[in-house]
Amino acid sequence: MQPGQPGPQGLLQRYGKQLVCVRSREDASGRRRFTTVELLVDEAPMRHRNDGRALVAVEIPGGAGQQRQRAIELGARWDPEIGLWRMSWQTAQALGLAGKAQTRRPR
Repeated sequence: MQPGQPGPQGLLQRYGKQLVCVRSREDASGRRRFTTVELLVDEAPMRHRNDGRALVAVEIPGGAGQQRQRAIELGARWDPEIGLWRMSWQTAQALGLAGKAQTRRPR
C-alpha cells in the first residue's frame, strides 16, 4: 500500500512519524490476513569509520609480548569468540597494527 491509501491510515494515526512501512499477507488458505508494521525506534548521527574511535579486530602475534602489553594499556580487550584483540583504530595505528586490522567479523 502507498502512503495516503485508506488501509494504513489507522496505523499512521496510531504510530505517527515512527511508522516506516506497512505490509499485509495472507495465509496459505487465503482465510487469514496478517498485517505487519516497521517502526523507527532510534535515530543517531553516524560516526565516520576511521575517526580513530571505530573498533577493529587485530591479531597480535604470540611472540609480541611487549606489543600485547602496550595494547592492553591502551584499552585493547581480547575477544575469545573470534580469537582476536578488539581495539580502537587509533590504538591499532599507534601499535603499528593498522595494516592487520579487520573492521568486519571474520567468518
